[in-house]
Amino acid sequence: MTPDFLDFLPMGAFIIDRDYTVRKWNRVIEEWSRVPRGEIEGKPLGEKFKRFDEPRYRHAIENCLDNNTAPVLFSPALHKDLLPTFKPDGSKRIQVISISPIARLTGSVQGFVTIQDITDLKNAIRDLTPDQVTPCRDRIWFQRIPAFEETAGGLVVPEKAQKNQNVCLVCSVGPGVEDIEPGDVVVLESFSGESIGFLDDFVMISANFVMAKLAVEPVCCS
Repeated sequence: MTPDFLDFLPMGAFIIDRDYTVRKWNRVIEEWSRVPRGEIEGKPLGEKFKRFDEPRYRHAIENCLDNNTAPVLFSPALHKDLLPTFKPDGSKRIQVISISPIARLTGSVQGFVTIQDITDLKNAIRDLTPDQVTPCRDRIWFQRIPAFEETAGGLVVPEKAQKNQNVCLVCSVGPGVEDIEPGDVVVLESFSGESIGFLDDFVMISANFVMAKLAVEPVCCS
């Protein structure tokens, strides 16, 4: 069989008609899905991957093809196992599925489907350490300092007040930040900043939300 142009793509790719019939199934998706092209080409996509027949997916894809809209993206977080693919060791790949409309000379429209494996990227992000985050522009990367449970005089700080303590250690600063350096201990406006899910003790905010620097010896982020 003469190789199809899809076979030269470094990702899973296939083409479907408006009625979901699979017309092309490239070598990568054949290997990843473990579904030979001879078992799926010329047949409805839903025969092998039943979730594509769910109303929400049919509506999104048909709207894309009928109205020539921007590509439809299905993320691994919200659309897990829509079209399962596997690594050589049998573990499932983490992937993003994209469907774009392509017009034929006959006037009909087909769907060009690509599957991008982001497993390695997700693992790399998961394994990031705080020192591997670099702020941009006027942003500052902070580590939260645990709230004080009592004052120097021995007074107990109420739990509600502890939650409002915004004392942070500066880990790194963006190129547009002035007068603040890594190692500074600062006070932020209440409830400001955005946490990054895999680094819950750290926060990224604009330098505009820094209210004051504290006169303590500079320290390093842990």
